[in-house]
Amino acid sequence: MNNSIYVAMQNMIKADEPVKFYNTFRGMPVNYSGNIQRITGARVSFRVSKLQINCMVLNHGTFIKMNRVAGVVRAKVADYDLEKETVDLWGFENVINTIGYRTEVRVEANKPMGGILAVNSDVRIPTSINELSIRGLSFTFSSELFDPENFVIGRRMSMLFNIPTITSPSKNAIIFYDIELRNVIVDKSGRNIRVGARTYPDKNHENAVAGYLAHRQKELLVELRALCESKVV
Repeated sequence: MNNSIYVAMQNMIKADEPVKFYNTFRGMPVNYSGNIQRITGARVSFRVSKLQINCMVLNHGTFIKMNRVAGVVRAKVADYDLEKETVDLWGFENVINTIGYRTEVRVEANKPMGGILAVNSDVRIPTSINELSIRGLSFTFSSELFDPENFVIGRRMSMLFNIPTITSPSKNAIIFYDIELRNVIVDKSGRNIRVGARTYPDKNHENAVAGYLAHRQKELLVELRALCESKVV
């Protein structure tokens, strides 16, 4: 363990200062505060909500912010006890600040949402939207339709897609976004292209998406709690 991190955590135990954890569950940020219990060699024991611990296990680790350490610290899970709400972490290392996207409200759709990407006036590509937030989305499409010249980082284009309405889930609201490409990668199978984009919604569309996000977050929280209870029992 980095000596500066070790010293900082020793001092935090004495001062009983909390730390903040950052994980996700199906895209939804899960960011509870916890306390350091003890340090044993390279392992550090923390007490924190079992919801956070469950996400640490699913994410194969966690990101941590501490008042006495600059930037962000990443750590791996060594052991945990959901019933006692304790987790032992190890492999602490400073990383570039990647907390931003873990605090923005975003969710995975319970099933992919179909969309149409308007690359330009002539090119339309059918897409599958996997994650959505007020200011961003990620989507995939067949690699057979991929033209590198069209997918330059920073390029602006438009996306048309449907989301379920909260008042009537069987009906969809049509959303039209201007988007800006942020990352473009080929998935492991080589059959699909995955794109992350920043979105620029108008107020009407933004309100519709905000309603969907709030409803989907409630669903995910119920799912996460049920998952934790099943493991504790």
